[in-house]
Amino acid sequence: MTYLINNTLTNAQVNSHNRLRITDYQSIWFNTFQFSKETDNWDEATVTGGSATWNGANSGVDMATTTASGASIIRQTIRVIPYIPGRPAQLNQQIKLATPIANLTQRVGLFDENNGFFFELVGASTLNFVIRTSTSGSMQETRIARSSWNGDKLDGTGASGITLDLTKQQLISFDYEWYGVGAVTLGFIINGSIINCHTYYTANIQTTVWCSTPFLPIRLELFNTGTTASSSTMRQGSNSVTCDGPFSPNLGANNSFATPTPITLSLGTYLPIISVRLQSTALNGVLRPTYLTTGATTAAGAVVVCAYRIIKNGTLTGPSWTNSVNTGSFAQTDSASTAISGGTIIKQAIAPGTAEDISNIAFQLGRQSLGTVSETYTVAIAQLSTGTQYGQASMQWIESR
Repeated sequence: MTYLINNTLTNAQVNSHNRLRITDYQSIWFNTFQFSKETDNWDEATVTGGSATWNGANSGVDMATTTASGASIIRQTIRVIPYIPGRPAQLNQQIKLATPIANLTQRVGLFDENNGFFFELVGASTLNFVIRTSTSGSMQETRIARSSWNGDKLDGTGASGITLDLTKQQLISFDYEWYGVGAVTLGFIINGSIINCHTYYTANIQTTVWCSTPFLPIRLELFNTGTTASSSTMRQGSNSVTCDGPFSPNLGANNSFATPTPITLSLGTYLPIISVRLQSTALNGVLRPTYLTTGATTAAGAVVVCAYRIIKNGTLTGPSWTNSVNTGSFAQTDSASTAISGGTIIKQAIAPGTAEDISNIAFQLGRQSLGTVSETYTVAIAQLSTGTQYGQASMQWIESR
């Protein structure tokens, strides 16, 4: 029997392995901005003249700059986006770009200050697809101008016949994989179809990987390179990341930490028992807590009821952070802290001891200050009855590397 291959398929209908897109896909990240700026998911930094304001009527965030030279607003996800080799991923970003004017730069993509990719609008009309890498030890960029795109340039001359209207809402799409030498594609979703504009190929072309890591945040930038003729507003809308096939968040290396010695509890006061964070040299690591045990005992060893909390980003008193003893781990742990204040309670319960799956409760550890400081998770226990009591806890987690 002879089978005929349909050679009329567009590049958007096959993935980066030239496989027809017939598999299910799964969302591994999304947000909508329906009710707020979502500060639990997004971080931001402004320079004088830059701001970000929630726009409830349009379910978005208005990123704005004044006319001042150097005015800037950057927004990026607190957590990096997980990646599994062999499963191409797609990032879609709804965006309303600011009116293009001289001395204004706009960027949208998956990147940080060292690695990644993004769509860039510079000044009044310059469109670029940019690949950023630090494989040489310092950040370098490959900037592909619209005139050099190897797909539909969306200038009316391409196969779609469509001209990109920068004054209208856009849905920008990036198809990417890493492996170190995977392909990265810039596209736009228009009239219900993905129109591929440029594919950046690296296999059999480059002598190094195309960037140092695929674990990167979604990021947007709006900034003035000089004085502008008017203020500018770029509206950030919904985002999603999907991957081909089912996503397995628990793929990775198992690690854990437990209380070295029982900690004397305090009646009605939550004391930190164990804490975990990312090492400062591995802030792009993906760490997802999966299992938790807690408990309290009397001096005689009898189990008693206690209250526990998982606290994110609490202020610890007297921590002593130690790199995990597990080979290859990028986690740091602490059990020396004597007090905790503030932070966000992400789980709490009262029990005579607990052992439970928390993979759907405790989220992947994120970063603060635009990815330069790790978040922390702390397990804290409070004594509920009189008498000398001791608390213990252990936490297991998955590290994707």
